[in-house]
Amino acid sequence: MEEAWKILDENEFNCPARNNVLDWLKSSINKNSISSKEESGKAKDNNRNLWACYILSVETNDASQQSQYNPPTIDADPVIDCNFTNIGTMRLKSSVCSKSTDCQIGDKWIYYDSVDKCKQDQKAYQDKKGEEYQRQLKEEKINCSYTASGYSFNFGQLTSDECKLKYNQYFDELDQKRNERMQKMNEYYDNLDKEMQKQANPTTIPVVNNTELREECLGEVSSAYQSEITRLNIDRPNGSAYINSKNEIDRKYKSLEQNCKNRYPVN
Repeated sequence: MEEAWKILDENEFNCPARNNVLDWLKSSINKNSISSKEESGKAKDNNRNLWACYILSVETNDASQQSQYNPPTIDADPVIDCNFTNIGTMRLKSSVCSKSTDCQIGDKWIYYDSVDKCKQDQKAYQDKKGEEYQRQLKEEKINCSYTASGYSFNFGQLTSDECKLKYNQYFDELDQKRNERMQKMNEYYDNLDKEMQKQANPTTIPVVNNTELREECLGEVSSAYQSEITRLNIDRPNGSAYINSKNEIDRKYKSLEQNCKNRYPVN
């Protein structure tokens, strides 16, 4: 480029239009296009001034292109193919894709841009579904009947709550009758004790058969125990709830059995 300037300065030559320079150069080397500056040197001897003009125009054009060049911008968060197992592929920002998921709500798969939101909505759906199931269960009619362990009832088609109310009334009535019998038996024994205290001659007091009274007392306790166990089996609590209730009933009636034995001693 310095050589070209020197030639033009020495000759005080003003370059014509660039197109004219190119036309001259192509004609001089007998080509329709110029592939390099080196190739243009073949025409240098024909016209040093025009050759210098060509060199300067090429250098100036290259410098202009370099100054106007803008390197491509690298997107820090590009749009990518975001692949999901159940809903296919979506075009999403990379940052959005990394947080997104295909979320199952009921029998449908839905796009969610947040895993946490997916879990929240899944829980809400299950809670609502559970509430709906419980509501349907309460409204559903069942055959409210039972026959086992000496107990029998049939109240027809009722909801579970209605059935439970009915069989609780059934067992409550049995318990009430049983308690009345126990009360009468205890009153009878108490009255005999009082008579023994009043009589001057104990030999005239009727003999009390403690064996029969004890057996009757134990029989009532056994009947009450079986009633509670039957009611527990109908309620059908699960797992540890059943075991805890059963153990509590066992302790209660073992104590009542011992009361019978203490109240009606047998030699």
